[in-house]
Amino acid sequence: MMTLSLETSAFFREEYHTDPLVFLPRFDTERLVEHIIALCPPDGVVADLCCGSGCVGISTMANSSTAHVYAVDINPHATELTRKNAAFNKVQERHTTILSDIADTSWAEGLTFDVIASNPPYVRSSDMATLPDECVLEPTIAFDGGADGMDFYRLILEKYRPFLTPSGRFVFEIGYHQADDIRELAHTHGLKCAVHKDYGGNNRVAVIHNKENAT
Repeated sequence: MMTLSLETSAFFREEYHTDPLVFLPRFDTERLVEHIIALCPPDGVVADLCCGSGCVGISTMANSSTAHVYAVDINPHATELTRKNAAFNKVQERHTTILSDIADTSWAEGLTFDVIASNPPYVRSSDMATLPDECVLEPTIAFDGGADGMDFYRLILEKYRPFLTPSGRFVFEIGYHQADDIRELAHTHGLKCAVHKDYGGNNRVAVIHNKENAT
């Protein structure tokens, strides 16, 4: 078993172990959790893709007594940390952690989700060198979203739509400059997209669903 160098950090209403080998929870991501909680029905099932420390799914469960979360990440340090955080916040019985590239959907066979959520890498590759100094210490794979920063959104909408319930939602954290891009991407899939702002007034959360469903 690998060894994690753990510290703790507050996120939403919970406390989380963190590690420099895993993407750190950010304050603005709390808006993502708020939308997931609001959209998840009783006994709902949530996929937390690119889960990192697990904070998005775990805070969802900690504030919803019946939700079950499947958390997926390609980074083995992230999945180990997520398991520790689920136990630390006493939600491990409703939490399943999966080590996988999200491009491989075999782990989801036989499942359907009321919410498919992700705070994926969304920095443009050309912008990686301009990240703040504190981000340089974190893993590159947690930030690099490809040439236009949209690679992971394209992948998730293409591969995971069959696993979404008819009334389900994709809920994504996005970069402040990506509102038009994510709306256009949703439109190409015949879906509707609403973009919501974070506490600083920046575009931050995209909620995507079938056009016949209410926002």
